[in-house]
Amino acid sequence: MAKLMPFPHDRSGKANDLRRCARRAVRLPATVEAQHRLAHAVVTNISEAGCELRLVTPLPLSHYLSLKIYPQDGTAKWQIPQAEIRWAEREWAGLKFRSLSQADKAMLQRLCSGYVTFP
Repeated sequence: MAKLMPFPHDRSGKANDLRRCARRAVRLPATVEAQHRLAHAVVTNISEAGCELRLVTPLPLSHYLSLKIYPQDGTAKWQIPQAEIRWAEREWAGLKFRSLSQADKAMLQRLCSGYVTFP
């Protein structure tokens, strides 16, 4: 297993928040694939550059994984073929998106600016 960076902030959202992009609180179901194994997760916040997720089912984390996010508004899932794990603590992980399609980048920009809403 790759060495992961420590958790950069406490759950209250205080301090050490050096993010370049605004984050938006969400609750979106997702599936994660790492080392050819799948796990269920929930994306708890998201930005144009990455997201925070909570693993619902355990998964041995490697340095990179793929992620599928399922918006609950009936739109198609987002496929993120490669995300880098920036930190992990128990069932929580922070991801940096490494590769996104232009359409997914545009959707994330709209979501983070408040033009897309989820129930």
